[in-house]
Amino acid sequence: MMTDREIIQAIESLPIEDRDSLLERLHQQQIEQQRNEIAANGNRVRHTTKLSTSQSSTNIEDLKSDLEDSQAEDIIHAVDRDGNPFTYTVRDLFWSQDAYDYLKEQEKSFEVHLPELIDRYGGQFIVFEDGRVIDADLSEDTLLDRISETDFFKDREGILCTFVPNREVNA
Repeated sequence: MMTDREIIQAIESLPIEDRDSLLERLHQQQIEQQRNEIAANGNRVRHTTKLSTSQSSTNIEDLKSDLEDSQAEDIIHAVDRDGNPFTYTVRDLFWSQDAYDYLKEQEKSFEVHLPELIDRYGGQFIVFEDGRVIDADLSEDTLLDRISETDFFKDREGILCTFVPNREVNA
C-alpha cells in the first residue's frame, strides 16, 4: 500500500493531461458517491415512512398542518412495526447543508403553489422544483424510479417528491 506522500509524488510525476484526467475521474466518482447517498437516503425515508404508523396527508388541511409542523424543528417521531418509538431529524437524511436548504426552499414554493397543484395533480405524487411540476404519477415508487433515470435527477443534490392531496369536497 502506498503512503499519501507516495501517491502525491506519483500524481505529480504524471503529465498534465493525465493529472487532469485523474482529477475528472475523481470528481465523477465523488458525484456518483453523492448520488448513491441521496438514493440511499431516499430509500431510508421511504422505508421509515412505510414502517411508521403516521398517515400521509390526504387533504389540504392535513398537509398544511404537516408542513407547519415539519418547519418547526424537523424532528420526526415514529413507531416501527414492533411498536418501538424512534426519533430522527430531517436534516440527518441529507448529505450536505446545501441539499437540506434546497429541499426547504422547494417545500416553501410547493406550499405557495399548492392550490393550483391540487386542481391538476390532486391524488398524485409529483416531483416539484421552482414552482413547476417535473413529473407526476399515482405511484411514488414508479415516479422515483422513472425520475432517477433522468438528467434532471443526476444534476441535483436532491429532489422534492411529494403527494398532492385531493381538494376537499364539503358534503
